[in-house]
Formats: sequence, C-alpha cells, structure tokens
Amino acid sequence: MFAIDKGNIMQLWRYGNAIDRLGHRYRLKGLLGSGAMADVCLAWDELEGREAAIKVIKSDVLDQKTLNSFLKLVLAGIIADVQGKLGPLAGFLPGVSGTSIVTITPDSKVIENVFAIDAVTGNANASQQQVEVRQVTATSQAQTTTVKATGEGQNPGVRATGNLTFSNVTSTAVTVPAGKVFTDAHGVRVTFDAAVTIPPANGSTPGQVDVPAHAVNAGTNGDIAASDIAQSCCAPGVTVKNRGQFSGGQNSQNFIIVQQSDIDGAAKSLETSLSQSAQTALQDQLAPNERFISPAQCSSNVTSDVPVGSKATEVTVTVVVECTGRGYDQGAVQSIVAVRLSQDAEASLGAHYSLVGNVVAVATQAAVNNANQGTTTLLVRAQGVWVYHFSSVEQQVLVRLILGKSKQGAKDILLKQVGVAKLNIQLSSNYETKLPSDPGQVKIVVQSVPGTREPLSPMTVPGTHP
Repeated sequence: MFAIDKGNIMQLWRYGNAIDRLGHRYRLKGLLGSGAMADVCLAWDELEGREAAIKVIKSDVLDQKTLNSFLKLVLAGIIADVQGKLGPLAGFLPGVSGTSIVTITPDSKVIENVFAIDAVTGNANASQQQVEVRQVTATSQAQTTTVKATGEGQNPGVRATGNLTFSNVTSTAVTVPAGKVFTDAHGVRVTFDAAVTIPPANGSTPGQVDVPAHAVNAGTNGDIAASDIAQSCCAPGVTVKNRGQFSGGQNSQNFIIVQQSDIDGAAKSLETSLSQSAQTALQDQLAPNERFISPAQCSSNVTSDVPVGSKATEVTVTVVVECTGRGYDQGAVQSIVAVRLSQDAEASLGAHYSLVGNVVAVATQAAVNNANQGTTTLLVRAQGVWVYHFSSVEQQVLVRLILGKSKQGAKDILLKQVGVAKLNIQLSSNYETKLPSDPGQVKIVVQSVPGTREPLSPMTVPGTHP
C-alpha cells in the first residue's frame, strides 16, 4: 500500500486499486509527510466530524518486523487512538485487540422504617434499646432599653361645695325634695343631695335651715361668690340663698402614663437577639453526639422601672430570655436503628445485598410516657440503601455468558440476571460487532451507587415497629 497526492483528492493504492476512503469513516484529503516506513495522510473523520492524521505503512516495508515495531509504538502512547480509529489498518497489526468493557449498575433498594426508641433520664440500658436524654438550660444576659410612654391619663374635675340657707315666713313647714337645682345669673347650677324640711316662722322670725350643697358640674366655674344664689323657691314664702361662697372646684387634668403596649414593644425589640444568643448557648451545651428532641422552648422575663398606669413620660424595660431543651444521644439512636434496619434488609433482600454508606436516622416525634421516671418515646425514621454485591466468581460467570455475543444479545442476557439494574457495553473497536471470545478481553465494571444522604425529612413512615 502506498499514497499518492493528487491535489484535492488523496488516493491510496492497494493491490492495484485506488481508494480515497478508509473503513467508511476516513475520507483522505492530502499527504502530510512521508518517511522510510510510512506515509502520514490528512483525513476527515466523518464519524466524529474532525480532522485526523492517518499513518499508512508502505507496502515495500510491510513485514512482520515492521508491524511489530509499529505495534510497540502504538502500545507505548497512542493505544487510545488505535481502538476504533485505525479502521481496516488494524487488521494488519497482529495481536492488536482491545478490551470490551461491560459497565453494570447493580440493583439497589432503599429500606426505611420508623422505630420506637425509649429516651430515659439518667443511665440508659442499651440492652433494652434505651438512649439517654437530659435537660439543658441557657439564660441570656439582661438587656435594658428606655422608651417614651404613650398612654393618656386624666385627673377628674372636682365640684365646688358650699351651703344653701332656706327661709320660711309661713306658719307651715315646707319640705324641699333632694336634687332641686338652683341657677345663678351666670348659668352656674347648684343642688343638694338630701330632702330638707323648713320649719314654720316663729312670729316675725322666719324659720330657717342650712343644707350642704354643691355645684352640678365639676370645675372652677362652680366657685361662686356669697349671695350669688338668692331667690324664691319651692313654695310661697320660701327663699334660698348661699350666704357664703362655694369653693374647691377643680377642672379635669390630662397627663402621660405608661401603658402595657409601651413595655411590650420595648421588650420585643430585645427578645429576638436575646433569644438567638440563648439558643446558641443552649446548642453549645450539647455534646457532638447529641440532638434536641424538639425545638428549644424560650421564655422572656420582662420587668420595668415604672408600673403600668403610672404617671411618667418614659419607662425603662429589662429583658432576660431563658431557653430549655431536651437533648438525646443521637449516636446511640443511630447504632440501635442501624442494627434493626439491617435486620429488616436481610430479611427482605437476602445476603447478596449490602449496605452502602450509613443508615441515616432522624427523630420525627416525641411523646412523654412517664413524667415521674423521665421516660420519653422517640419515633425515629431510619433509611439506608442496600446494593446487590457481585463477587469475582459471579462476574466471571457473567463474562462467560456473553462471550462472542452481539452487543444487543449480551444486553438481553445480562439484564435477565439477578442484581443487574442497568448496563452499558463498550466494544473494543467501533468496527467490532461482537464481544471477544477470549474472557481475558472482557472486563466487568460495577458502577458505584450512592447511599442515603442527610438530612432526612422528619416524616412518619408507615409500618412503625413497636
């Protein structure tokens, strides 16, 4: 075989025939160079859509020694290009045959369940599937803030008081009912609260009686002068008069007071940061193997320097936050449920399946069983991935099943085998149509399968074990 460059068309001469393609894949374009052993041709790879350099051994040096030398060169650095890219030329290289690779994705099963684990205060008995739980408390530092008071208070007005003198010039006693109102010239009204009987006159001396009285309305307007009320009333011959002034009237007064919302608003501005610091301190008290049964419970202790309702323009509020939680031994829980879930897996899958990674466990619910003994039942969701394991003997059996088979035939056979979920077959060359007949030229690669990753969502799974 030798190459001839004819401008735009590159031809190879083999057995007296001109050819411009190799293996229905490479279209020859030109001669790149020539050496003692071979010509290097520029070709277009129509399968991959790129240019390629093809080395063509000259026919006058095409002997076993030359081919063996070329084979050593290929094996030293360009074996990847040999497989599937030499086309018909590979037929001239004695002993050059690649390995077919069968990649198997093994069958995998997700096993999960919910187990009930007793969490006890104090020493836990592992033989009874118990784990330890303890109370953890953290208190924040006190913080204060001062805010303006916004409430409104009022001192009610006071009614002015004085005396009214009733005079009777008739010979008959006269009774005036309680609540009789008398109005002065300025519109100020006064009254009294108890009925009064005015005695009859004694000769030329009128009968008289004094009664306590007060202004109808509160305020300083009720402070009337003496004799401001002087009028007839009630019956002929009867008069009423205030011989002294009325006094003590006071107007209502508004002022600022502290209301509950002032204290609540000030406390809220501090509680968020204090709660975060208390929860951080609480978390720091847990050992690396501990987890909280449920979210921490936090409460605020709020005090103020001025009580609600007090007359003040501002109030200083102090807040302390305390958080509590119950931590359990997650490591012990993990160990217990891993054993129990592994037992479930072996019972349902058999010994051919093995755990990948770790069993992941998360407490989904907690219920206090005995408060006096400090016992809480944890419902723990556990999950793991078990994968079918192919031993070396089993892999050899699979290889022998597909020796010399077509690619599709090998797939059909392997997909029927126990433990095979998916597979991919890569033949040693793009020009091969069947797997090698030599078991040494077929390699089984078992694909790795990932295990369960944390965290699990805290959901309840049917099939809870008691």
